[in-house]
Amino acid sequence: MSTISPVNQAEILRRALSPPTAGLSLESLSRVDFAPEDQEQMRELAAKAREGSLAEEERAVLSHYEVVNDLLGILRSKARISLKQADSTGV
Repeated sequence: MSTISPVNQAEILRRALSPPTAGLSLESLSRVDFAPEDQEQMRELAAKAREGSLAEEERAVLSHYEVVNDLLGILRSKARISLKQADSTGV
């Protein structure tokens, strides 16, 4: 199990939108997801939350992930809607 490191929402989002060479097309935004290291950290935090053993700092980190997860969900949804609209209009 890796060590839980303090993170902020901007850093999590930066990693999710990396690598910058991929661009920010609607297709890439429709598939945007957490970086593998963030997925692992979320699994660890979720396990500790289920056990009821989250420290205060870990609870704050988990909250950051929840906020970014909501934002990524909105980005994916809007990108998929835009792609669907573009397909239906032939653009």
